Amino acid sequence: IWDQKLRPDDQQFWQSPEKSHAIFTIGDLPNITAKVGYRSGERVFPGPVQNGLAVMEQRHPKIVYLFRHGSFYWITAPKKDYLAGRIVNITKESEPALELLRDPEKTTIEVTWQNLSYADEFCLQIKRRASTIKWRYHDQLSAYWQNKQSREHNLRTHNASTGPLFFENVQGRERGTQSVLRYSKYNLYRFGYPYASLISSLVLSRNHQLEVTIVGVSDDEGLWIELAPGRVVEVPIGMMDWKTETVQLRWTSSITKTSTWETLWNWN
Repeated sequence: IWDQKLRPDDQQFWQSPEKSHAIFTIGDLPNITAKVGYRSGERVFPGPVQNGLAVMEQRHPKIVYLFRHGSFYWITAPKKDYLAGRIVNITKESEPALELLRDPEKTTIEVTWQNLSYADEFCLQIKRRASTIKWRYHDQLSAYWQNKQSREHNLRTHNASTGPLFFENVQGRERGTQSVLRYSKYNLYRFGYPYASLISSLVLSRNHQLEVTIVGVSDDEGLWIELAPGRVVEVPIGMMDWKTETVQLRWTSSITKTSTWETLWNWN
C-alpha cells in the first residue's frame, strides 16, 4: 500500500532511481508490488513527483494503470480507453448507470443490464448478483495523504454498487461507443482476476456456494467465469473437478489448512 518511511515531504523519493523501490500493492494481485513511473519511448522512468503525489492524495480506491517493464511493475495515470466506476440504480426500477470514480462531478453514463453481464438471464437476476456478491481485497488497510499527513483507511467488503469496476469501451454499429462489462475475448487478461478472487467471494458467500456464469475457455485450458458484473475470474484446470452434472472447485482453508471441494455450479 505504501512505505511506512515514506512521507509527503520526501519528494526526492519520486525522482531518484536508487530510492524508487516498489511500495504499492495492487488490489486482487497480492504477489505484485509496483513503483510509480512513466513511459518515454522504450524506456521507463521513476516519478515524476506529481504522479506520486497524485496517487497518494487519492483515498481508496486509488485508480492507476499497471504495466510491466523489465523485471519491475509500474503504475501510472490511467489510460483513457477504459472507465473505473460503480453501478448505481441497482435496486431501482430504472435502467442502471455507471458512476465514475475519482470524478469530482460524479459523472454518470447510461448503461444496460445486457452489457453488464455475460449471463443470459433476466435483469432482476443480474441485479441480485450485482448487489449480493461481495469481495474483499487482500490488504485490510490503505493510506492517503492529506495536508502533508499520512492517514489510514480501513478497507471493507465491496460489491458492484461500491466498485471499483472497470468498464471496456466498445464501438457499436448502431449505438456508438458503449461502456460494457462483457469484455472482449482479447481483453479478458487485461480485466480479469486470478482465482484467489473467487476464493474471497466464496468465503463471503452464504454456505460457501456461488452461482457463476461460464464466460469461456482460457489459454491454459482453464475457465473464465463471471461471479458478478465486472468480476471475471480465471480458474486453472487443476483447481476443478469435472463430474457428470457438477463442477467442483478445490480450495485450501487458510485457517484449518485442509483442502476441500466446494460445488461451483450445477446443471441439469
